[in-house]
Amino acid sequence: MPQVSDFEQAKSILSAQKVDVLLFDLELSGLESIIDLRMAITFFTGTKFLVYTNLSQEKYAVNIIRMGATGFIYKKLSAGEINIL
Repeated sequence: MPQVSDFEQAKSILSAQKVDVLLFDLELSGLESIIDLRMAITFFTGTKFLVYTNLSQEKYAVNIIRMGATGFIYKKLSAGEINIL
């Protein structure tokens, strides 16, 4: 799977090919707000969105999961601190 440098490229790839899981950085260039993430999750229903970010997990994780993301990974966690549910 190719890497992208901005949100428009991500949407183009999702439109052009089937993507099972997308590791999605909330700080991706061109992403205006988490509302853009919600629209992408709604539009690309066959893709599981795993959100990866420096943004506070206390503030964002629950809302991001509620809007349909498959998971949330806080960038500052070590591999041993990540819990898979």
